[in-house]
Amino acid sequence: MTNKVIILMGLPGSGKTTFAQEYCEENDRKYYRNRKNILNICIDEERNKTQKRKLSVEDIIEDMFDDNYSEVIIDGLFLTNSDIAKLMKIVSAFNVKSVEIHYWNPDVEKCLHNDIGRRKQNAAITIENCNLEFPDIEKIKSDVSIQNISVVKHDVVEKPYWKAKAEEYKVCIEDGRYLYSDSWSLGGSWCNCWGDSGSVSGEPVPSSFTELDMLLEKICPTITFLQYKNIFSQCVETKTYTEGDYYGGSVEYAKYKCDLEKLFDLLKDKM
Repeated sequence: MTNKVIILMGLPGSGKTTFAQEYCEENDRKYYRNRKNILNICIDEERNKTQKRKLSVEDIIEDMFDDNYSEVIIDGLFLTNSDIAKLMKIVSAFNVKSVEIHYWNPDVEKCLHNDIGRRKQNAAITIENCNLEFPDIEKIKSDVSIQNISVVKHDVVEKPYWKAKAEEYKVCIEDGRYLYSDSWSLGGSWCNCWGDSGSVSGEPVPSSFTELDMLLEKICPTITFLQYKNIFSQCVETKTYTEGDYYGGSVEYAKYKCDLEKLFDLLKDKM
């Protein structure tokens, strides 16, 4: 049985999906960060393109509830009380105990800023023209059997400059705000069940941070070598980590790690 449903309601770019992802991370005992736990209607519509039949919103939600999670986040473009009423009628068929509607107060300017670079096509027309209604709890309760319904209000937070730029340039962001290179081996040792062991050779340190070089070529292809060295010294460090195996062998690896916040702050006057 699904005990709780969280419905996200707000303009594109308001921060709904970011909220869903962070909620899962903060409640990792209840959630696992994958698309089975965050029901993103837009993501599932993309998935439908590879299927022979187009799934309706009803199909997607029913598929989600069939997996029997205790809590579910429904993330999509739900703007009106009519939208919420349709959702609630579907959800109420699964004996849900409570519904929490998270509502982002409309802020067109910030949403337009946050929307830049998120997808191949922006959502500017929808952001500027759609009608976002505040949830009418009493009306919603009168239409469904679920009576434990509440609203949590949020203000739209403008995306940091570096993150907006990273998304605009399609940078692969990892660990919050970093760009990583491919890793290389620093060497290590192998073992067997007799207690024998031997050395594992390391690999040469790469002469360049290819992923960073490709990004800089897009952003500021005319920077000088001295400027590049300055950027590298301020934004890049080497991260090391060790991987072991069943028999006790281990190899140490390294990779370059670029702080994207520092990088885009340094490049502000060159973009």
